[in-house]
Amino acid sequence: MTEFQKKRCESIISTASHSALAAGAVSEVAVIAVQVTMVMELAEVFKVPMSITVAKSIVNYSLSGSFMLEAARWIFPPSRILTAVKASEQTEDLGWRTVKDFDNR
Repeated sequence: MTEFQKKRCESIISTASHSALAAGAVSEVAVIAVQVTMVMELAEVFKVPMSITVAKSIVNYSLSGSFMLEAARWIFPPSRILTAVKASEQTEDLGWRTVKDFDNR
């Protein structure tokens, strides 16, 4: 990975993580949209051909188990904070795992 790619990835992932933090308190669907966009942008950095369908598959695979947080948010309102923080963490983790995968191609 070049220095330019690394800096670009840091920027994309940081922006997506902050967006997921904001969106996570409101809707899981919004978080998924942020993550799909992030995967598409990371693919562009590494010149990996990427369709929106494949990007959605990558995101859906990474989200297994997170929908329990969605249900908990409506049962126990303070868990909205937990959901938002978890969404941000998941987004950052997904971003760096995706970068590692794309860089190894």
